Amino acid sequence: MNNQLCIGSSNKLKERFKEHNDGKVKSTKRYKPWKLLYYEAFVGENLARIREKRLKYNGNAIRELKKRIGLSGAGFTLVELVIVLAVIAILSTLLFIILDPAAQLRKANDALRKHDIAQIRSALDIYYNDHSCYPSSIPFGQTWKEDSTVYMPKVPQDPNYPQNAYVYEVDTLNPCPQEVSLFSNFVSP
Repeated sequence: MNNQLCIGSSNKLKERFKEHNDGKVKSTKRYKPWKLLYYEAFVGENLARIREKRLKYNGNAIRELKKRIGLSGAGFTLVELVIVLAVIAILSTLLFIILDPAAQLRKANDALRKHDIAQIRSALDIYYNDHSCYPSSIPFGQTWKEDSTVYMPKVPQDPNYPQNAYVYEVDTLNPCPQEVSLFSNFVSP
């Protein structure tokens, strides 16, 4: 099939169709043989001519006809495409606003901070049980080890280190500190 469409009007369809296939019509003879896929019947010649002009000169009319007869597996009109893109943009904006990835990241980091502080606090308790006092400092980001005892394989650091850091405060005047402060800067409310 040569994928050509011949659009025309005639009050003698069978005869006109035969003329096309016999090569008697100059404009269509190079595309023969022709196959009749679809026709429309009208009450008057005037209506038939109006429909013929619409099919020949109006892109939407021919596109709809191709859809109707199954020649177009193709796509969307520009208006349909713009509407779909607008809907997608609106939905993605709403989803972005609802999920707020920056806020989700802040909440996740705060949860990690709470977990880290709890782990460090547990290691401090073990250290206190071993020495009856707290250490003068904690090696954040490194292994916390004293003699053969490993208190933490790696002391956690703030997720946003070095912008934020966990703070460990101890009374440096006391050689065996009995009170310490361990805190972090939480970002979300």
